[in-house]
Amino acid sequence: MIQVERAWSQALIQNPHLYDSSLKALLEEQTEEILSHLIPEVEVEDELNDEELKPPLPTDRLYLAHYRKESCILHIGLETEGGSESVYRLLEYCGILDQKYHLPIVPVVIYPFRTRKSLPKTPLSVKVGKEAILNFYFRILALWNLRAQEFLDKQAISMYALLPTMQGATYDVLKRALDEMKDGYGDNEKLLAEQILLFDTFLLRSDMVSLENKEKIYKELDMFYNLIEERRLVRKKMADSRIQGKIEEAQQAILEIVQNRFPSLTDEIQQKIIEIKELTLLRSMIRQLSAAPDENVARWLLSSPIA
Repeated sequence: MIQVERAWSQALIQNPHLYDSSLKALLEEQTEEILSHLIPEVEVEDELNDEELKPPLPTDRLYLAHYRKESCILHIGLETEGGSESVYRLLEYCGILDQKYHLPIVPVVIYPFRTRKSLPKTPLSVKVGKEAILNFYFRILALWNLRAQEFLDKQAISMYALLPTMQGATYDVLKRALDEMKDGYGDNEKLLAEQILLFDTFLLRSDMVSLENKEKIYKELDMFYNLIEERRLVRKKMADSRIQGKIEEAQQAILEIVQNRFPSLTDEIQQKIIEIKELTLLRSMIRQLSAAPDENVARWLLSSPIA
C-alpha cells in the first residue's frame, strides 16, 4: 500500500499535467465514441485546430458539432482541480470562438477526479446590484458521479480506460474491463497499448478504488508491462518531437518578423534565436517583436532574453 501511495505522489511530482494530457489523449483516440457516451445529445462532425486561437488551448478540445440538431462549436475543457479559474477561461474562449466561428458555443468541463476545491456552479452570473448583466451557462461532467457498471453493461469499451475514476470501480469490474479491452483491441496493438496505459494512469490517481483493489489490479496489469513501457517511450518521443517542431516554428516566425520589419537585425537574430529552446520565451518574443515600435526597441528585446 505504501508503494502505491509513493508511486502516486512521485508521478504527480514528475508531471503535474499528467492527467490533463492523458484525458486529452483519450479523446484524441476515440473522440466520437467517448463523447457519444458522455454527451449523447451532441454529435461531433470534425475536430478544429485550437492552435489557431491566441492564446492556444493546451488541455482543451474544440469540435464542430450538432447540439440537438443545431450547428455549434463544442468546447471541452479538461480539469483536474476545482475552483472558478476554469470557468473564466471558458468564458474568455467563448468570446474568441464566437467571434471566429459565428456559431453557438457549447462549453463542457470534464473533471476525472474528486477535487480539493469546490466545483464551479453554472451559470456564472455577473450582476450590477440585483440586475444580471451576464449569465454564462456551461456543463460540468464529474466522472466520479458516473457508474462503472453501466459502461460494462453497454460494452462501451472506449470508456473502459476511465472506469477507475467512477463509482463501483471494484476489482471484479476493473478485471473484466481489462479482459474485454484485451479481446476487443487484440488486433490493434497500438490502440490496446494506449488504452491500457491510460487505464493505468487514471487508476494511479483515482480515490474511487481502494488501495487493496489497486494492488490486485496492478498484478493483473503486470501482463501488460512491456506494452505499457513501450507505449510510454513512444509517447515521450512523440512529445519531444512535437515540442521541437513548435520551437522551430516559433524560431522561424521570429526570423520572418525581423526580416520584414527590421531587416538590419536579421544576422543578429539568426545567431540569437538558435540558442533559445524555451517555447514560452519564443512565443513571448513573437508578441513583443510584432508590437515593437522601432528598431531600437526590437534590438533591446533581442538582447534581453539571452542576458
